[in-house]
Amino acid sequence: IYATTQNNLGLSYSRLAKIYNDPENLKKSLKSYELALNVISIENVPYEYALTQYNIGGVFYELSEYENNELHLNKAIEKFNEALKICRLDNHPFNYAELKNVEGSSYFRLAKIKDPAINLNKALSAYNEANKIFLIDKYPLQFATTFNNIGTIHMYFSKIENEEQNLNMAVKSFEQVLKIHTKDKYPSDFVVAQNNLATAFMVLARFVNKTENLSKALSLFNEILSLDKNDNILTSEFINKIKSSIDLINSDING
Repeated sequence: IYATTQNNLGLSYSRLAKIYNDPENLKKSLKSYELALNVISIENVPYEYALTQYNIGGVFYELSEYENNELHLNKAIEKFNEALKICRLDNHPFNYAELKNVEGSSYFRLAKIKDPAINLNKALSAYNEANKIFLIDKYPLQFATTFNNIGTIHMYFSKIENEEQNLNMAVKSFEQVLKIHTKDKYPSDFVVAQNNLATAFMVLARFVNKTENLSKALSLFNEILSLDKNDNILTSEFINKIKSSIDLINSDING
């Protein structure tokens, strides 16, 4: 009962931290989860132990936005790996995939601080592990989220090495996302994915098939602008950014 209470308290503080954008609540959350670990162990309640480690990892990940970025990210990864001792692919596949997803996000954030190529590859490896479970027919939303993450990684990676190869992988990833985030079912998510794909084609045009890739980007951007303005999906700022991209493409094609 004590461990459950502390876990619930930790969760409540985490939610408060998101509402008020307050790292102090994250630190309170961390203390609650650590108190829960005083009475549960990997031996007596392994699954509860793993979930608590997962929660602690999540708090460290969130704390990395505020302070001690590298330290907190390394602690997050350490806690996720501790949880993975219990939540393996063979016995808790969904939890395993969730853990691999957050591990991937931690490595991606770490890549922006140090050793980008090494940490980006670790992030990709983790996301690909998640996709062993997050199949399109079983977990479509998780499938889309993970492929969006993979696409974002490849976009970032293209700034470091293998530009054309990484951009092509980004294109393929965002195309997978759009299989789920369709205009009719998830219009807001569709806009994000469509914009990501258009941007990938726009950048790819610098390296190969300039006119073809710019035309693809142009078509994708125009489809975004064709959405019903009454739905309030597109902000005026976002519309202006799209129009600026379209102007650049038209200038490149006609120039």
